[in-house]
Amino acid sequence: MISNVGGYLGGVGFDKSKAGVAEVASAKDAAIIPVKDNPAGADRGGSVSISTLAGQLAYSASDSAEKNKSLGHAELASKAARILDKILYERTPANVARAASEVPNTTDPVLLKRAQLATAFIDGPRKDNQGSEPNPFAGLSREQLSNIAYDESGTFTTNERRAAQYESARLEQEWRVKVVAKMTQDYNSTGNLTDFFQEVLDHFKELPAMEQAQYPENYASDLTEKIKLNFNYRTGHPDAKRADVESGIIPQIIASVLPSTPDIFNPQ
Repeated sequence: MISNVGGYLGGVGFDKSKAGVAEVASAKDAAIIPVKDNPAGADRGGSVSISTLAGQLAYSASDSAEKNKSLGHAELASKAARILDKILYERTPANVARAASEVPNTTDPVLLKRAQLATAFIDGPRKDNQGSEPNPFAGLSREQLSNIAYDESGTFTTNERRAAQYESARLEQEWRVKVVAKMTQDYNSTGNLTDFFQEVLDHFKELPAMEQAQYPENYASDLTEKIKLNFNYRTGHPDAKRADVESGIIPQIIASVLPSTPDIFNPQ
């Protein structure tokens, strides 16, 4: 069990020590994915062409839904871990070069430019969870980012999928910082954390299926029980208002609710 709050603020299911490289798009994939030439859209400070990306996301979502529809929680969790092993490859010189060499099988300048932007973002220097280059997938929703990161159709390059996963992790970390700050405030003022558990449950329900699968299968039901209990963590009694603070209780509560993961934003 980690004894500091900061250790729980990373995203879910990321391991920077794993190696592996995903496959690039095939000619068949390129023919299926709707592509609209728009050279201007590829050269606006790292922005993504919406028309092109929308078609890719629609295809990716459909492909993933079909492949995952018969999988249970354990199978989805295993699949998610396998995919993350690939896209969060260990950053050895050989792996970095291999991923950087991937090029979308297309003549569309938008897709070619976006792949270059993703590699520039991944391979550029990083400080305080921010890259020196813009992430081409910044601004997308968690669902859209998941569709890119966990796509196995060959629609996106390895570094595009990694960049999408980084953005998803950044959003998760941003949310965790806020929710833990609010939880600490609630603990110090009343000791009752029911609102915290409810917010965590609401957040979990909004996560994409592949990310939900990386939590314990009973995660939602456990949070529901905590909410029903309406427990006061400073006094040990439901609905109580005052008591002495138990040493180390906040990290213990966070550890039981928010999975701890390594920081993927500064890969070695």
